[in-house]
Amino acid sequence: MKLFRYGALLAAGAALSACEGSSGGTPTVLPPQAYVRYVNAVSDLNTIDLRFIDFVEGSPNFTGVQFRQFTPYQGVTAGTRALRAFVSPIPYVAGATPTRQTTIAQTIVDDTMFTLQAGVYYTIYHLGQSGLTFSNPGDVGGSAGAAGNVPNGAVVAAGSTMYLTVDTIPAVLNPPLPTILARIVNLGQPTGAAQALGALDVFVSRETDAVLTSVAAPNGATFTNVTAFPAAGSITAYATLSVRPTSAAVVAGAPNCATQTSTYRFSADPTGAVAAPSLVQLQSCVIGTFGTTTVNGVGGAQVSGSVLTHVIFPAGVTGSAAAISAAFANPLFVTMVDKNPPRTAP
Repeated sequence: MKLFRYGALLAAGAALSACEGSSGGTPTVLPPQAYVRYVNAVSDLNTIDLRFIDFVEGSPNFTGVQFRQFTPYQGVTAGTRALRAFVSPIPYVAGATPTRQTTIAQTIVDDTMFTLQAGVYYTIYHLGQSGLTFSNPGDVGGSAGAAGNVPNGAVVAAGSTMYLTVDTIPAVLNPPLPTILARIVNLGQPTGAAQALGALDVFVSRETDAVLTSVAAPNGATFTNVTAFPAAGSITAYATLSVRPTSAAVVAGAPNCATQTSTYRFSADPTGAVAAPSLVQLQSCVIGTFGTTTVNGVGGAQVSGSVLTHVIFPAGVTGSAAAISAAFANPLFVTMVDKNPPRTAP
């Protein structure tokens, strides 16, 4: 009996020791990750859901991405990954029945596989046209006989395509003050599409400069022969620009960002054209915020050390789901922050 009690005590002690040793839990080791963001340039749809369909871990969902919107970079488990883009039911929830919403959510726009390397930053540019036809205008508040905005499930063979690009983002540790880095991406649709923009000369300048084509770096820059994606030259190299200090000046007739006027103006013309600028828009008011000793800054046109990509989006297709807003009637420049300025806080 004594031997039995002694053995029981030893077993209990071992169990207690094991419990004490694991009181901190088991650390989770993440698999190697790549970093991916998604850009929706499908000009005849409103909103897309992008999902990894191979496995769950390390597979963020990019849901509710509207035409001309993009996501931030997100960590994705590296390797050969399967992705599928669906029509999002979000714009149709108010009017469509639950059954109809399910049908919409199961409509595949594109299906592909990409190989992602650990530690590499990528952008998925999704462009072209889905080729979906539309029906049931009542689902989005339309009237009988009007052009509908709900896909019927038929996608044409030569529809939209997702392209994977590697983002080699410059390291800006000690930028020459006060400057930022900026580049242009032309997502102007395939040749032959009604929304095709073709090769463009792009002039970037201060909003307060009346003549956009005359301003050289660092106050402005010229990007010549920026071809339509995915042709070579559709993504330019980064140029060095001066930051835009706070100012109340506004150019007469130029579009502006409501209360913010200290940013950049863009002019895009067919390559070699000498006519007045035909596509003039401001960037999407990404001015950024300055860092402090307690909070790091956010990239933008006013924050030195920022790295930015300015994307040219085409107009939406007339009568399609992408055209439900008048804002999509013309091409537009939109700004993505590739890298925030150097850290200022611990």
